[in-house]
Amino acid sequence: MWNTEKVNVTQLAKSEQETHVSVKVISSNLDYILTTIYASPRFREICILWNNLKNVANLCDKRWIIAGDFNEMLVDGDKFGGRTVSANWSLIFKECLDSCNMIDLGFTGPRFTLSNRRDILDLIQERIDRFFANPSWCALHPNARVSHLVRCHSNHCPILLESDPGSDVYLPQPFRFQSFWLEDPTFPRVVSDTWDQSSSLQEVSENFATKAVDWNKNHFGNIFIKKKLVMAKLGRVQKVLTSHPSSSLLALENNLHSELNDILSQEEELWVQKSRINRLVHGDRNTSFYHVSTIVRRRRNCISCIKNDAGGGFIMKRRLWSSLGGGLIGFSLQVWLVLPSLLLNPLGGILPSLRRRRIPFACLFLMEISGS
Repeated sequence: MWNTEKVNVTQLAKSEQETHVSVKVISSNLDYILTTIYASPRFREICILWNNLKNVANLCDKRWIIAGDFNEMLVDGDKFGGRTVSANWSLIFKECLDSCNMIDLGFTGPRFTLSNRRDILDLIQERIDRFFANPSWCALHPNARVSHLVRCHSNHCPILLESDPGSDVYLPQPFRFQSFWLEDPTFPRVVSDTWDQSSSLQEVSENFATKAVDWNKNHFGNIFIKKKLVMAKLGRVQKVLTSHPSSSLLALENNLHSELNDILSQEEELWVQKSRINRLVHGDRNTSFYHVSTIVRRRRNCISCIKNDAGGGFIMKRRLWSSLGGGLIGFSLQVWLVLPSLLLNPLGGILPSLRRRRIPFACLFLMEISGS
């Protein structure tokens, strides 16, 4: 079932509806809990499963993945045909996932994972096979991808989880202004040095972005690496203090604490800005919350494929760009034919229909690609 040269799998517990195993990756020495599910269609038994998962969540503080056939849908869009989705059953399922602090890893490919393969009048399709993971696992694998593969012999389609999928496309990162720069006394000099009244606004902006990135790299460096280094130094100092206390070590410990607090403040500001969440509502110094919020937002906003006119999908790899090629230019030309009418007649009848179809967002996305 698995390659013993790459992973060690140890069974922890098992029941009719669930199996819990410990998975240890040999190459990285990382481990996590994997729970596979085959849920019962009967309400009383499936409630027992949800309670068991809640109990595991209270006892488990490791990285955790839950995957399998849950025999339950979360929203109406997870089913086609047959009876409607039970709101009560879905609510109990959602409450279990919230109690376990689980994040839906999403999917690429066909939406439904189960089909009864009957004629169209009797056809029933459902999305009941899923992958969930807790925040600590998602933080370790932020680019994890779940794919619904081709259904062949079974009513269910196979599902593939790639923890670190390779990508052939590397797009340049856009410039991001970091709010913690404003607290540094040397930052105003960076702004004043790049502001030239004789230059155009575009040239000034580009010049500022370049110099600000260089200044941030040289002045702050990588916040996360600096945090690890400072914490490692602090741990060594505290270890020595237990056997050979001295005033110099105490002073060094205080300096390291002060440096660590500065880094933590910068890290907090970074994740708050990335998460797009109001800190006045959710509080300060809750970096893990902002980190998870950022992961969820990125997964929700990630464009994993683009559909063509025939309804087929292209995975976002190098073959996507080569297969679309000039198609994006054609799309953007059509977009530019639409946008002038929006500018000239912003309150016209075309705007409500575009809003309902969410075309403005697609227009901006396609124009950005074709112009890059």
